[in-house]
Amino acid sequence: MESVSVRTLAEFAYPGGSIQTQSRVRKLEREGMIAHRQVQTSRPESYQAEVPIELVHDAGDIQLLIRGRIDGFYPGGGGGIDTIEEIKSTAAPLGEIRPREVHLAQAKLYAAIHVKIADAGYARIHLTYVQAESGEERVFEYLCDRNELAGFYTDIVDRYLEHLRALIRRQRDRDASVAATPFPFERKRAGQDEFMAAVTAAIGNGEKLFVRAPTGIGKTAAALFPALKSMAAGDSGTIFYLSARTTAQENAEECLSRICSAGALIRSVTITAKAKICFLGLEICEPDSCPFADGYYGRLPQALAKVKHDGGGAYTRKAVEAVARELTLCPYELSLDIALLCDVIICDYNYVFDPAVYLRRFFLENDTGRIVLLIDEAHNLIDRAMDMFSVAIRKKYVLAAMREIDAAVHPSLSKVMKAMNKYFIGLKKTMREEELSFWVAEELDDELSENVERSLELFPDYFSRLRGDPIPAAISDFYRAALRFSIVAELKGDGHKVYAESARDVSVTIRCLDPSGLLRKRTDACRSTVFFSATLTPFEYFTALLDGGEDAGTLNLESPFPLENLRVFIDPRFSTRYRDREMSLRPLVEYVEIFSKRGNCIFFFPSYEYLEMTLMLSRKEKPGIEILAQQRGMDDLGRRDFLASFVADHPEGVLAFAVLGGVFGEGIDLVGERLVAAVIVGVGMPPLSDEKNLMKEYFDERFGKGFLFAYTYPGMNRVLQAAGRVIRGETDKGTVLFVGQRFGTNGYRRLLTAEYQHAVTVTAQEQVAASLSKEKPARGRADEQASP
Repeated sequence: MESVSVRTLAEFAYPGGSIQTQSRVRKLEREGMIAHRQVQTSRPESYQAEVPIELVHDAGDIQLLIRGRIDGFYPGGGGGIDTIEEIKSTAAPLGEIRPREVHLAQAKLYAAIHVKIADAGYARIHLTYVQAESGEERVFEYLCDRNELAGFYTDIVDRYLEHLRALIRRQRDRDASVAATPFPFERKRAGQDEFMAAVTAAIGNGEKLFVRAPTGIGKTAAALFPALKSMAAGDSGTIFYLSARTTAQENAEECLSRICSAGALIRSVTITAKAKICFLGLEICEPDSCPFADGYYGRLPQALAKVKHDGGGAYTRKAVEAVARELTLCPYELSLDIALLCDVIICDYNYVFDPAVYLRRFFLENDTGRIVLLIDEAHNLIDRAMDMFSVAIRKKYVLAAMREIDAAVHPSLSKVMKAMNKYFIGLKKTMREEELSFWVAEELDDELSENVERSLELFPDYFSRLRGDPIPAAISDFYRAALRFSIVAELKGDGHKVYAESARDVSVTIRCLDPSGLLRKRTDACRSTVFFSATLTPFEYFTALLDGGEDAGTLNLESPFPLENLRVFIDPRFSTRYRDREMSLRPLVEYVEIFSKRGNCIFFFPSYEYLEMTLMLSRKEKPGIEILAQQRGMDDLGRRDFLASFVADHPEGVLAFAVLGGVFGEGIDLVGERLVAAVIVGVGMPPLSDEKNLMKEYFDERFGKGFLFAYTYPGMNRVLQAAGRVIRGETDKGTVLFVGQRFGTNGYRRLLTAEYQHAVTVTAQEQVAASLSKEKPARGRADEQASP
């Protein structure tokens, strides 16, 4: 049985409207709730509020459950005729109000269903608009007979059923094509069958699965292909392929392209961040300033008709932009609307988990019980989730925004911003008197929360008065922080801490230390979730912080590549700890000389400071060696130029310095001879900080492993990711050198995965030099399966 809400039917029949800012949407929702309560409590005793109603429409081939909730109902009102009331709030003066077709359609559908169920001859409709500021009402009354309502209802439902029939026909064609589609590569790699069998079982049983799949197994295909087969078998519905990096999303696009070329009629969309895809470079949508947002929903059906016409197809960023430009539509919102018609949605983690930007149309307004989540590079999700469920409000943002607001034009907003600035001035004074630069609070201060909420109520009016002028950067920065603050404050639970800092700029932070509960709330509601990564180890850490439950399955796969292809060394002779770094510089410079002119090599450091100290001494003592160094704040062009330097046929090889956990420490695929060696300096632990120590205390209390969870495991994950850049294909050969005393201890050595357990401990640098001189690594091309 298919189901649909009365509101969805009305919006299907009468599309229209413009895109609004998030704060305006939240304001309208809040005003709508207030308006409903205000009207409902003012009605006589016989009045019934929030009356559930549903009807099964049997069309023969489809049974459609239509349901909704009537705002207000007068049984047997004037003349014995029942009255249906639909309540809407508005900011416009009541004298200017005219009934909107979609609002009246919603009321008439309720009336038609009621008349049919009650076998009545007539129904009266009250379409009531409530002015948000004054609370005054204006009621539009309609008396409708049974035949009129039946015709109206039949017209809309028949059109919606035709829409459903087209979707069902397309779904049947898709399932038949996917069921008949062979594995899209010539052969399966070692470990792929086991991976795919585990994914099939997890989806079939409605379970969660954690997979540690080393480089080379072909994780993208091993996750996507069985998920699509499960969809075709009826075990699941929409598939979300989630990744933090564009390269992994491109791998998913390429894999789907191969599956489609093999015969599968799959429709997919890639969702690109609003900041990157917006034609005007805006991040806050206002119809007054953006022609692509103004009237968006009136033009949307034409775009969706184009999508429905395609049996399959990939709506990549380029494809979405082409349709959006042709029809003057916001490309970001268009990708979200196209997603409702797709089988696979490729996107960043935040579109599923981030409370500020998650896809409400999937995870709030629809049943999620058939959704499958495939989470690539899942090791990244812990830090990303902590950030998603955290927020800081800084005094400098408040002050900068306050200075942009004209008090004569926006007196109320100006007053709120001044009150917020005064709050931070007082907080800084208190912390100075107490000689505190970091202060953990028991609870969030009500004064700050109330001012943030009040500012969000007032900003929509500020935006509308700009009349097409650009939004000042200071306003945009504060607005986004305030919106997230409001959302995170509502989610704050046992896994959060509130603290204030005043070392530089005074700020208040709601920090998520443990995201497992909030992540699990989403994954529990889905059919199945598969977490996979080359460095999803140790499982105890990732299962605890990504899920927290005890019922998730785990699968640890071996590397498909011969161990002898990778030479691994550990040099534990000197310390790389912060206090000892200066003493480690000269030995590192000697390694720079050893690895120079021996093929492309990257030295990975735990910080920019350590990198720059080594770089300075290397250039002083070894001026003839050219070193390419990662720069702080590199833009996209700089990153592309950096990677482009790693050519396979470089006469002497490129020697580069980069940071662990940075953009070059994971997610890059330098195949062939583009990278033959990596030197990992130190265990990659985050620097000591008040925030990390707060995290350590929390994990000590919860697991008894505070230092491991806050420092050791995150650091070693960065190490393993960087080391994994070397071997990318079955015929690749290369070298990894781990440098630092801690790598020589049993505790840290155990954290190295199986690919590195055959490491040779060196007692002199000449051992590494001799090994490198024996054979220049012969490297082939990585085969066609994506393995980020």
